Parts: sequence; C-alpha cells; structure tokens
Amino acid sequence: MALKSPEKRESDLKVSPEKDEAVKVKKKTKARAKKDAQKSIKLSKRRYDKRKNEYKDIADKDGKVAALNAAVLSKVSQDIEMGRDKEADTFNEQYKRSNTHLSPEEFDSNQIGKKLKDKLSDRLWRLNHLYHIMDEDGNDVLFVMNDVQRKIYNGLHNKTVILKSRQHGVTTFACILFLDEALFKPNVRAGIIANTSTAAERFFKDKIKYAYNHLPQEIKNAVTCRIDNRREIEFNNNSMLYVSDQMKSGTLQLLHISEYGEISKSHPDRAKSIRTDAFPTVHKNGIIIIESTAESNDGEYVNICKKAIQLLDSGTRLTVEDFKFMFYGWYDDPRNFMNDVVSIPVRLQDYFKQLESQNIHLTDQQKYWYVKKEESYGETIFRQYPSTRDEAFKAAVEGTYYIREMQKVREHNKITKVEYNEYYPVDTYWDLGVDDYTAIWFMQRVGLELHFIDYYENSNEGLSHYARILDEKKYRYGHHVAPHDINVRNLGEEAETRLQIAGRLGVHFVVANSISIADGIEATRTMLSMAWFDEEKCEMGIKCLDNYRKAWDAKNGQWKNNPQHNEYSHGADAMRMCAIMWKELYASPRSTVRPVKIQAPSSASWS
Repeated sequence: MALKSPEKRESDLKVSPEKDEAVKVKKKTKARAKKDAQKSIKLSKRRYDKRKNEYKDIADKDGKVAALNAAVLSKVSQDIEMGRDKEADTFNEQYKRSNTHLSPEEFDSNQIGKKLKDKLSDRLWRLNHLYHIMDEDGNDVLFVMNDVQRKIYNGLHNKTVILKSRQHGVTTFACILFLDEALFKPNVRAGIIANTSTAAERFFKDKIKYAYNHLPQEIKNAVTCRIDNRREIEFNNNSMLYVSDQMKSGTLQLLHISEYGEISKSHPDRAKSIRTDAFPTVHKNGIIIIESTAESNDGEYVNICKKAIQLLDSGTRLTVEDFKFMFYGWYDDPRNFMNDVVSIPVRLQDYFKQLESQNIHLTDQQKYWYVKKEESYGETIFRQYPSTRDEAFKAAVEGTYYIREMQKVREHNKITKVEYNEYYPVDTYWDLGVDDYTAIWFMQRVGLELHFIDYYENSNEGLSHYARILDEKKYRYGHHVAPHDINVRNLGEEAETRLQIAGRLGVHFVVANSISIADGIEATRTMLSMAWFDEEKCEMGIKCLDNYRKAWDAKNGQWKNNPQHNEYSHGADAMRMCAIMWKELYASPRSTVRPVKIQAPSSASWS
C-alpha cells in the first residue's frame, strides 16, 4: 500500500468548518435537553409539593400514558367494593384505607400509567388528590381533608351525628365523599338534605358539580353524566346523587343532613318527617351523616345527640342502628389562631383555666383569637364557636326569652297558613320608632285562639306611611294599640305628639298600660300558648320572637337583666303590647267595640 504524503496526512487530520459546526450544535442540543429535563423534574417536584393537578401533570409529562377508559374504571370499581360488615367495628375498618402518595422519585414516565391506576383504587388517595373546590375567597383549590374531616373519615360509623362549631367543612366533606362513591362504584344512591331548597341547590352547584367539572378529562370521559340538572346528577354507571330539603322515597346507600338543628328549630314537622321518612330510605348497612350547630335545647336533632351522648358516656358498644356522637369545637380548626398579642380579660383567663381542667389545652395564639371573636360575637360565641358540647346546648337556650314557647308553637304546628277571617275585626299592635324600626302585628281573636295573620316593619318613615299601609291591606280594623310613650315623643314634623298626628291621619290609638318590661315578657310567654301565626306573612315577626334575647355584658361575660336592642327587638316589643292589652280589650263584649275606619289623608298630608 502506498504511503500518503505528509501533506495528505495533515489534511486528513483537519476538520471541515461545516463538520465542526455540526458537532457544536449537537453538544448544545444535548446540554439544552439536559437542562430542560432538570427543569422539568424541578417543576414536577414543585407541583407535587403543592399537591395540585398531580394526575394531569404526570400524564402531560409523557404522551405514552394511556387514557383511562370505561374498562379500567370498571376494574377499579371491582377493586374498591366495600363489602361492609353488619358489625359497626368491622364496618369502620373496612371503610378506612391506608393513605399512600406518589413521591417525586416515582415520576418515571414508563411506569406512571400503572401506578396511577393503582392509586385510583385507593379511596383516601382519591379524596386528597382528585377533587377541586372553591375556598372561602372563591379560589380554585385542591380538596385535601383537614384535621376534622380526617377524624370524621377515620371514625365514620353507619350512623354519625356531629355537633360542631362553624367552618369545619363537614358538608363539603360529605359532598366530596358521596361524589367519589358515585363515580367509582356502580348503582350508588346518595342524597343530601339541606335546611332550605336554596341551600340544597347551592351545595349541588358549588360543591358537587364544581368538583365533577374539574376532574381530569379522562375520568369524565369514562364516567359520563346521563342526567344533569340543578338538583340531580346520574352517571353512566347507574349511580346517582341528588339534593333536596326533604326526601321521602327510594332507597339510599348514603345520606347527609346539613344543619339539622336549624331544621329542628324552625321546621319541627319537617325535621320529624326526615327522621320518619328519610332515615328509613337508607339501607341498614348504608351511611347517615348528620351535622349542625346547636340551635335549641329540644327537637329531633337534640334528641338524637342526647341518645348518642348517653351511649358514648356509658361505653356501650354501638350497633348499626345506633348513632355515633362526635363533637368538634372551634380549637379543632388550626386556622383559629392569631399571632397579634392582645390583653386577655380576667374572666376569660378563668374560662381558659376551666377548659384546661377539662383537658382542653390552648395555645396563647388560640386564646388571642378567641378573645377577639368573643368581642365580635358577644353572647352568640357559645353557639357559633362552642368549646364543649354542654356549652353548645346551654348557649342555645340561655339568654333567649321565648325559645321554649316558640318551640311549643312549632311542635303543635301553629305556624301554618292562617287566613284573614272577614267576620272578625283585626287589631294591630305597634312598636313605634323615630329614627328606628316601627313594627306592627295584625291579630284576630277567633274563639280562644289569637290568630296573627300579618306583620309589617319598616324604618325611617313617618306615621302617614304606616297609615297608608293599613289602608292598603283592606282589613276591617278594631283597635290600634301603641306603647305609652306615644304621648310624649314626636316625629319632628310638627309640635304635636305622635298620638295627635296619628289621629289626624285617621289612626286612633289605644295607649297600652305602662308596666315593667319583665312583666310584659312574662305576659307574652303566657299568651304565646294561644297564638297561631301565618307562616308567610309573619315570617319576619316570627324571626324577631325567636331571636329576642337578653343584652350581653361583654365586660363581665354574662347576661344582663334587660333585652338587647337590635333588629329583632322591635317585633318582640310590638308583641309585648298585644300581651299587655288583649285581655283588657276583649273584657267587654265585641258589640261595644267600634271598628276604626282608616281615612286616607289628602295627598298633601302624606310624608
């Protein structure tokens, strides 16, 4: 073989400019790819730490992840069949699942598909990774169970009744849990009862539908909606979830009742119907979750709580027919603290010591938070943010004047449709305000019953406005009763008493006897046993009677002996005029009473 010349060998060692540039580009490409890969890993880790959109982030990282389909979901459903045992303890253990998570080291795209499918068979993983909700500020956030929700989940019984303070998210938890069951298990029937139809629709829209709409698209493709309206959603796996303010038919596996205490207080007949009609719809191995604050010291909710507390205190083994009692106070919410140092009054220092003797240990930051909340909420702090179960029920009664009487009114179904009877005159009972509310009750005495057929209140209006209202209602009037101070106070329109102004407008008042407020309250308590109320027209007046309470002494942390002046006191004061005067007005035969016809004043007189 011929040897190459030195010049030829030297030329062979030289690299062409084009080839040199290609090598440089290749190196840069590799370096950029490596940098992008490192950046992608860091981004994935941050997303993992935030626990947001984990499934989507992982799936998007590599297109090799196969989309979930109906067959996969069907297999997953078979894996998570609960198979609840009849015994409560066995049920508890079967319902709980170990909580496992994906770590950043598991982001290998070649294996993530199988791992995700495995994770979807774990209910607890799904509950903490799949569902989105709106937080209190209206932001979209991933639902992750808080401390109270986790305790409820771990201690869930076939029937659970929860007494709580505000803002623990129990209903949100129930909505997400029930949605998860309906999505991943066929033939589920789940129902949620709210205290009003409006609240039921809000739960459905803001919690259930919102969580479903924000699921990964692959899951929504696999479990599609067959029926979807304002109160009901049905999936293609024949599972259904619906909301209402009452339920009376069908068979359910899951039932949640929100604010049952409020329902029991305001609508005892509906509360009883829920117990007698809705509870039996739940299969014996199904789940019932009841939650509420303490709104009264009696009624269906309280009765269930008291029985469950007795079982808890006695250590009795629960059967599937027994309710398990849970209480969560304000201190169970880790958000209830404040770093700003505030002065703690002596009475609250004593209160915190009392809690400590009950094994409730608070941090200084929690105490600061409570001090400021107590300043804001006053006497209602015990109902809104109770520290103990006994405190919650005590607060529902203490300080409220007519709670027992109004409870009896409701128990006897005396808040209903009460028609105006044209054969009986209508008496009106007033509380007159100057720069405040004026309240008027419209009552007919029918036999031994007092029918309150209407109620009206307004503020910052002259007497002529209320004279017009009376005329527009077209009732046949008997007496108009005003408090005794109508003789001495005026509206500032002219140098006349309001009694004189009212007479000039055609409203001729009878002035109520002047007795102490305490005696008037006792008279009202007695009179309420004879009272019937129109549910629609007297709604605001009934609310006044429900919320008429003693004033709160914030300095000493106790009730005063006089009523609190607020938006509810006017309707209650007007009712007190009725209690003081109705017997006296009816002491004489009705034939001697001359109904007063309201004469509409001239247009120049209206103010």
